[in-house]
Amino acid sequence: MPATYWSESTVPLSPETCCRLFHFPEALAFCTTAEIREPARSAATAPDLAPDAVFGRILGFLKYVAAQFYEDKSERLSSTSRLRTVLLNREMAAEFKKQLASIEPRKTIDRPWKPGGETLLESLPPLPQ
Repeated sequence: MPATYWSESTVPLSPETCCRLFHFPEALAFCTTAEIREPARSAATAPDLAPDAVFGRILGFLKYVAAQFYEDKSERLSSTSRLRTVLLNREMAAEFKKQLASIEPRKTIDRPWKPGGETLLESLPPLPQ
């Protein structure tokens, strides 16, 4: 059985899973250079991502969820003069987490970062052993 991103325990990313994630080429490059711009740029502009692109897929997913979140909260966000303060609020962070959790299971979303018919986590490549 291939390694998964979510362990059977209640901890979403175990230390072992995190160690295996750092064996992907994107993660190794990031750990070496501390540069995230290139994976982010390619995730934002690529018509399709490489099969082993984990961080690019996650960044694409986060961008999609952030856009949905902004649409849902645009009235509240537009009416404040201190946008950063509102976004750093615990309540707003909890709402963003709920948005993440509600969008991730959707199998109908077909984007460069996730093929249709799978959830985001199902679409990610198997973890290196």
